[in-house]
Amino acid sequence: MMRATFKNPALVEKILDFATELLIHLYEPVVNDGTLEVISLADPTASGDMISKKQFERFALPYLKRFTDWATSKNVHTLLHVCGNTTDRLDLFPLTGASCISIDHKTDIEKAKEVLYGKMCFAGNVNPVDVMLQGSVELVESTCRQIIDIAGMDGAFVLVPGCDIPPNIPYENITKFIQTAKEWRL
Repeated sequence: MMRATFKNPALVEKILDFATELLIHLYEPVVNDGTLEVISLADPTASGDMISKKQFERFALPYLKRFTDWATSKNVHTLLHVCGNTTDRLDLFPLTGASCISIDHKTDIEKAKEVLYGKMCFAGNVNPVDVMLQGSVELVESTCRQIIDIAGMDGAFVLVPGCDIPPNIPYENITKFIQTAKEWRL
């Protein structure tokens, strides 16, 4: 599929059209019955680690926007997570229409605040492996505090892990993560 963005972009666009419509179709029943208030979307291939900013603009942005516009029309919020380093495309995230963007731990949180503050809610970006899984309780707390100090003291920020969390994270680290966020009143 990645090669096809160069060799056969029209095919990729047809596949993305189909996938977007399928996603809407799958969510429609639970959105229409009022079950959902927020939809969490993950787009690991829209990462700066995988595609260029120009490819993001063509092969991710329009489809994310179509889905979030649909969700918004149904009074449902969207939380979008794009894996990997997305520093080069932070300015495009408000154009997705997502209610909140979740920033991967590879993305510069200070730059994210600089670009996104006042434009959209953003969330991030505690390293899920080095800090949450392998780190001490003290490292979890100090990392959370550092991120909150940079990004979260004046609103529109949510403290979350910077990507999927491993299932075997120590309970103490999860507890410290939550406790630190509560103490800092995010």
